[in-house]
Amino acid sequence: MCIRDSNNTVTKRGSDILRYTKTSSIISACYSIRDHLKYWFYGLPEDQIISMGVLSNGCYGVPNNLVFSLPVRCRGGFEVEVVDNLNLSEELKNEIKLLSELLTKEIHLVEEGYNQE
Repeated sequence: MCIRDSNNTVTKRGSDILRYTKTSSIISACYSIRDHLKYWFYGLPEDQIISMGVLSNGCYGVPNNLVFSLPVRCRGGFEVEVVDNLNLSEELKNEIKLLSELLTKEIHLVEEGYNQE
């Protein structure tokens, strides 16, 4: 799935949830937040890897100190280990690079806006 497809999926997600469940997508977001915090606090089995927005350490070509969704193991007690040795396809590497560049540009635009005030 490319970034454009992902953006379309995310954009339509709320209306899709409403159509299928007849409830707001806010409930789905609340469950996701609950699960995220549960995994972060209590941890997961050693062999389970999830995606979590964390501060990048430079792996997968993501610039250092950029908050990015990366594969992690949740150890419990709010300890998270980035899994930095997964084999990625060239297509996925290119998507990560593009998204990293877009996020970096956005950060610079925001910083420029604050510096002008």
